[in-house]
Amino acid sequence: MPTPLSSVQVAILPTGSARRAQVAGLLASDGLAESDPACAEHWQLAIVDLTDPDGFDWLGTAVTQRVPTVALVSSDSPELAARAEELGAADFVDCAALRSELMPRVRQVLAREALARKAEAELRQTKDFFERLINSSADAIIAADLKGNIIIFNQGAEELCGYRAEEAIGKVNVENLYPPGVGRQVMAQLRDPQSRGRLGARRQDLLTKSGARVPVSMTVSLICEGQEEIATVGIFTDLRDRMQLERKLSDFENRLEQSEKTSVIVELAGTAAHELNQPLTSVMGYADLLKRKLKEDDFAYRPVDIIYREAERMAEIVRKIGKITRYETKSYIGSAKILDLDKASSHED
Repeated sequence: MPTPLSSVQVAILPTGSARRAQVAGLLASDGLAESDPACAEHWQLAIVDLTDPDGFDWLGTAVTQRVPTVALVSSDSPELAARAEELGAADFVDCAALRSELMPRVRQVLAREALARKAEAELRQTKDFFERLINSSADAIIAADLKGNIIIFNQGAEELCGYRAEEAIGKVNVENLYPPGVGRQVMAQLRDPQSRGRLGARRQDLLTKSGARVPVSMTVSLICEGQEEIATVGIFTDLRDRMQLERKLSDFENRLEQSEKTSVIVELAGTAAHELNQPLTSVMGYADLLKRKLKEDDFAYRPVDIIYREAERMAEIVRKIGKITRYETKSYIGSAKILDLDKASSHED
């Protein structure tokens, strides 16, 4: 709501101005109260008589205090109005038309000031909202000017990079957050016509305050005003937890695959051992029977003995196959691998 005129504190300056009484009367007729000239912190409007020798000093004081000012000038000295405007006066009134023009100009200045204050308050609210929005992001948001000076560094960036915002903003160059040379590559890619000033999500490493590398997914954009580049902004997602989970999943998949291989091998080995054991037992039995009927000097004795001993060797291999409990391999010819029976099977001493 607009400030009521009756509550506006108006300073009439200089205190020795010849027009002070006239100005005070015009203000009073419109319900405005004169403020104590000595209390500049309470001034909401200043009316400064620039025809007074001390006028410009008081104008400088009012402008320094950011108080909207109406300057009183003389048509006989047109340079007063030009200089008043140059020094920051909000408006000016010719002393010859004081009675008719002062209060309309005062109302205009107060109305403009009220609009300016409202716009400033809305801008401040918008700024506060965006600051809260940026800081509420779990991702790191970092913006920098074209020289690389950091201008935005949210809480997510603090947690990711190890710097406090006050340590980073204006003090750390964004290029130092990347491995050597990466910052320049990013800027070159942003300026590539095909990228149109935006790089989509991609894997990259950031450097923390301690020098450690952190894997992130990043998107980076070039900020422009019209055709002019003014800043860059990046959003960085910490990938450490995700990569740790991926490693665990990969390890689990490998162990599952190994377990499935072992299960198949054990089943196959059990079946093979069972199927081979029966004919092998018959071979050994008949070989033993032949040995018993032959004498050692008989020409057939030695071949039968070899058959028996090789059958025993085969029986030992079959027993190992039957005891396979895990999947273990060994090098064979070239790059080929075969099952390592000794490691894959359990042994009974």
